[in-house]
Amino acid sequence: AYFMLTGLEVPRHMPKILKALKLDRLLPEIRGFPQNRAMFIKELDLAFAELTMEQIRKAFDAADVWYTPVRKYEDMLHDEQANACGAFVSVPGVKTKLLASPVLLGAADSRPKARAPLLGEHNDEIFGPLRSKL
Repeated sequence: AYFMLTGLEVPRHMPKILKALKLDRLLPEIRGFPQNRAMFIKELDLAFAELTMEQIRKAFDAADVWYTPVRKYEDMLHDEQANACGAFVSVPGVKTKLLASPVLLGAADSRPKARAPLLGEHNDEIFGPLRSKL
């Protein structure tokens, strides 16, 4: 299991993260960020490696740390929020939902109109006119 720290502004959020992970000794080092980011990454990695996901969740919730679990694609297909925001679309001819297009240009309809063609499916259509010229 993975998680992502959301909206991380180091001066504002790092103190809560460090306290939640019992890394209070690093609080004075925040002033040196980002030059010392490699040290923070190493220390955080070591702290996270010692804890289960449940322990991290409890510590972050108690310290009001902003985070979100990173889900697997299979889990996201049934995620209420992902579906509510239109992250997945149904495509004619495809059994499972697909990831929606991340780029919307104006009022253009970005939903797929059909599945991708099968290998060779349109060969006659594409090469037909060329054959008559040979």
